[in-house]
Amino acid sequence: MRGGYEPQTLFADRAKERKTQTAMTDARSGIAHGAAIAQYTLLEALKNRVLFIALIFTFIGVFAASFVGDVAVIEHKRVEIAVLASSYRFCAVFVMMILVASTIVREFNDKCLELYLSLPISRAMYFAGKLTGFYIAGFALAAVFSAALLLYAPAAAVGAWFASLSCELILMATVTFFCVLTFNQQITSSLTAALFFYLLCRVTDSIVLISKGEILLHTTGSAVIGFVVETLSFVLPSLERFTRSDWLMYSDSAAAFGALPLIVLQTVVYCALVGAAALIDFSRKNI
Repeated sequence: MRGGYEPQTLFADRAKERKTQTAMTDARSGIAHGAAIAQYTLLEALKNRVLFIALIFTFIGVFAASFVGDVAVIEHKRVEIAVLASSYRFCAVFVMMILVASTIVREFNDKCLELYLSLPISRAMYFAGKLTGFYIAGFALAAVFSAALLLYAPAAAVGAWFASLSCELILMATVTFFCVLTFNQQITSSLTAALFFYLLCRVTDSIVLISKGEILLHTTGSAVIGFVVETLSFVLPSLERFTRSDWLMYSDSAAAFGALPLIVLQTVVYCALVGAAALIDFSRKNI
């Protein structure tokens, strides 16, 4: 009886081996296609002159900061750094949001997405490939703006500022991708929602501090508003702690590197949550 079962066992083992080899081949093929999508995303960013736009903003920021520093009454150098760092941060985030929204909307409208999905690639791999390309473009944007700041601040503080700005761009790229999918590829609505989310995350901590001020009347309405604001500050990422200008103004690299672990943790957590929600929405769409 043992001899009768041996061929069946042999055939079953060979079938399992073939399935394993097929799965590994499909995985390698999917990763290769995802890498190609990420590379194409970077090429499209270069084609859209993203780095050229970043360089233009860089030179404009230098001239604007020099003018503001000249008219400042005291601490000319620190005023220049504050204006330069804050303007660079907002320009980088705005360029990243426009890049993500315009790229995804164009691929939907030009039916490029249907071409991608006709290949042996899953939607999850396409999603990961696009985000990887956007993340690398974010690193490039942060590098361009950080390089200009080396003329004004120490390299250690600029390095921490670069890492924090990269995390901020990664987070906003994920959020913008989610907004584009949620608002059915409407670029105006998507950019408005992403910008509103960014500004809300930037000012929530300040609103919490203002709501706790002693000069305010402690009424039922103010208590409700305070509760809502505190809830938002607990739920939303604290972008006010990201890419702080005072790291550069006071050359406080120790505080900057001390804040980076929490910044990286917030970026990973919120990118995972928002990315999962975007992937679920993307998987349910009829394309």
